[in-house]
Amino acid sequence: MCNADFQPPFLSITKIEKVCSSDFQPTHFSILIDRLPLIYIKFLEFSTDRKLTSLRDHVRNFGKKIDVALYRGPGAELVHDVEKILKNHINYRFITASKIRKGALKNYEILIMAGGYTARYIPTLKAEGCNAIKKFLWNEEGKYLGICAGAYIAGSEELKICKSRMLRKAGIFTCKITIADKNHPIFADLDSPELEVYYQNGPHIHPHKDEKPLALYSDGTASLIETTHALIFSWHPEKLPSTSPILLRSIDYLLK
Repeated sequence: MCNADFQPPFLSITKIEKVCSSDFQPTHFSILIDRLPLIYIKFLEFSTDRKLTSLRDHVRNFGKKIDVALYRGPGAELVHDVEKILKNHINYRFITASKIRKGALKNYEILIMAGGYTARYIPTLKAEGCNAIKKFLWNEEGKYLGICAGAYIAGSEELKICKSRMLRKAGIFTCKITIADKNHPIFADLDSPELEVYYQNGPHIHPHKDEKPLALYSDGTASLIETTHALIFSWHPEKLPSTSPILLRSIDYLLK
């Protein structure tokens, strides 16, 4: 419960109690804490039956980068499928194109661009947002994980995250891919050299010589590549229970 004896001059106890109510949402808690000077934080105590980040954890991580910026906005219409996998496993926050343009990526380790509509991504990010992403990757040692539409834009002229050529294909189905690098950490615990994946209009990738194909489609094109700064998925690792662990291991791999 909240300490009713403590009343910071700019935040009423009524507001604190509202945040600590049964309608509490993690985003509200984050906003509240971000507005409190660190000197005040130690006076508050919070308890809840929900599995939320505690106030003590927030203080312990004060000043550290958040693991993942998960883009939410036009272009990433399938972002909530990715969110479902990240919940309870990964320290993430949503980020918008506006925040990217304002330089907010400096607070994160990885940017994830989910599937959706490729044509909506770049116009929403605008040149300023694309430049901010490139700065994040090349100047701030950030990492990128692109899925489907997020893979297409990685090879765009505006971003140039990868040099590989993206060949557009249509179709929504499951198919088998062949693992090209069985020893790669993201494929840990896989018993078979083949993997069934969910495909939804993703690119068939013709890898550049400087970029490594990690998995292949039956036609020999790459379905997943690794670059200096990125992992780029043509298919959707978040869609199937058998492949969602690969998404989590990919994030862990990029964080190292």
